[in-house]
Amino acid sequence: MGKQLEGPEFIGVGVQRGGTSWLYECLKEHPQTYIPTKEVHFFDEKYDLGSDWYRQLFTQPDAELVPGEYTPDYIASKVTIERIYKFNPNVKLILILREPLSRAHSAYKLYQSYGRFKDLDFNAAVEKDPWIIKQSLYSEQIGHLFSLFPKSNVHIDFYEKIEENPRQFFKDVCEFIGIDGEYDPDALYSVRNTSINATLQDGFGLIKLQNFLLRKGFSRQINWMKNMKLFGFMKRALIQRSKQKSSEIKVDPKVVAMIEQDVEKLEKILSLSLSNWKANY
Repeated sequence: MGKQLEGPEFIGVGVQRGGTSWLYECLKEHPQTYIPTKEVHFFDEKYDLGSDWYRQLFTQPDAELVPGEYTPDYIASKVTIERIYKFNPNVKLILILREPLSRAHSAYKLYQSYGRFKDLDFNAAVEKDPWIIKQSLYSEQIGHLFSLFPKSNVHIDFYEKIEENPRQFFKDVCEFIGIDGEYDPDALYSVRNTSINATLQDGFGLIKLQNFLLRKGFSRQINWMKNMKLFGFMKRALIQRSKQKSSEIKVDPKVVAMIEQDVEKLEKILSLSLSNWKANY
């Protein structure tokens, strides 16, 4: 019989469309972690089930494993973050930030793949559902997070780093939660470029096929194919095509101004320059 713990020692809290699925897969593979399921949604959608229900999810045969969960929607709700703090003020939090407009457009494309906003361009979709942009306004979200949790308990990194150096990105996360940072999971170099997933999903059905094969235990074969030069060429071509299309989108100047102001506030909160983001505005 497994030993029931007091809950997770780390929680991934965001952001949506920021590479969180990739990080979840990497962490779940790690032999020193225990992650019961993807996107538990306890603190936002299932809170009425009670803390005992949540704790029992982390019952495991090996008490030496570090338990955690990842639900990227948590950061977008003040109430949710407050609930996490009430549950465990010492828990470690992981947050991946992505350039705001890119994240918002990726969310819009994902919603389209689910059948929403099919007949609306990006600006019309934002006007109909401002939440698309609001989730990208990080300064208030992180400001609230830091009002409750000490900065030492929060690991913040950037989606762009996953694209540039996934090995270092994952190592930093591992060291933050106290596990071996030298471990290389199979998913490490299977970086999902979230900006093109919806396009691939609609046009080729490749994501569904990949996920099916992963469930059937063909992860190593998939990684072998992804290391082929032809696959790399095709992926780069698709990414470039997606970026070109994104750059052609005419975003409402009011939305751009809102993003710019929020990024400037975020720079002050994080005490770092986000000039690479601001170059897009």
